[in-house]
Amino acid sequence: METTPRVTNSIFSSKEIETLYNEVLLYYENDDIDFSGYNLNRNPFLNQLEEEKGFELQNSMENAETNTLDTFYYTDSFGKIKSLFFHLRNAFAHNRIFRRTGERTIKIEDTDGRRQTMSATISSFEKLIEIIQEIKKNYNNENKNS
Repeated sequence: METTPRVTNSIFSSKEIETLYNEVLLYYENDDIDFSGYNLNRNPFLNQLEEEKGFELQNSMENAETNTLDTFYYTDSFGKIKSLFFHLRNAFAHNRIFRRTGERTIKIEDTDGRRQTMSATISSFEKLIEIIQEIKKNYNNENKNS
């Protein structure tokens, strides 16, 4: 599967870039975050969250070519949640988050240099941030109760 070529007219405001930086990059790089005990595969909250917020996490690249809106397809190397943030962090850090001028949808991709390891098309920037914040909120609540 080929990745989308880098787009020079990918438009994000400075506030949106700052939000992505804080919500994804700094969060993933934070040494205080221990993803090891956090398994969304067995978390009933995830199904409820996906249904309520209208998104889906597929920790597999199988069916990624269907490009279903508000679905994240990605390889799972570290556990479902850590892998998601790993790929989001890489997409942001390597300029593989795209939105063309005048469009609301956002395309997110990650590669390992040989193959695509994440693909997502999200309906809006606001939806992306809402999903990220809800997952983080659940993670923080789970760790407070552990």
